[in-house]
Amino acid sequence: MDMEDDKEIKNKMLLTGVLSLIGIVVVVGAIMYVAQRKLPEKYKTQEKKLLRHFVEPVEPTPAPLTGILGMQVKTAKTTYVKGDVVVLTVSADSKGDQITGYDAVLRYDPTLLKVDKVASLVEGIDMYQTDTAADVPGLNDLVVTGIQSISQEDPFTFTNSPIAEVTFVVLKAGNANVDMVFIPNHTADSNLMNTQTQDILSEVQGITLQIK
Repeated sequence: MDMEDDKEIKNKMLLTGVLSLIGIVVVVGAIMYVAQRKLPEKYKTQEKKLLRHFVEPVEPTPAPLTGILGMQVKTAKTTYVKGDVVVLTVSADSKGDQITGYDAVLRYDPTLLKVDKVASLVEGIDMYQTDTAADVPGLNDLVVTGIQSISQEDPFTFTNSPIAEVTFVVLKAGNANVDMVFIPNHTADSNLMNTQTQDILSEVQGITLQIK
């Protein structure tokens, strides 16, 4: 047998293998098609429901909006002058729901007030802060974020509880509003998150400082 004969035999074997593979695919496809057509309708319906369960996203159930974030002035003064220090206490009320984190977005006029420091009042919560220009010209947003620490086993239930302190320094005279930015069901502003990662915040409270 010469090399040409050997090459021809190999080509025939390869062609036979390809045809066999195609035949197997066709047979298996035909069996599956017949089995699907013979499957009782109720099982087909169950199969479709099961497929939709894995493919289609499940809409989360919205939580009742009951939580409150507020602010109170810790210092005893009712009016302030340039150079004074103003300490604001941020409080939370979760109305019995268990909380794992929050965002308190404080909007203020940086020409009247300057952020001095921010401190957490809750052990077991890690705090972060950013202070950037707001989407309203001339105002800043101080974002105070509290997240349950990894070492903290249980979530928190707040009952008008102080959760953070924000210290401002007065820069000049004027009516200084410190507003809590909040739109219901909008996660890019102030929020109060429960253990199901649902924002339960329903109400916020801001303050106005009289500066002479």
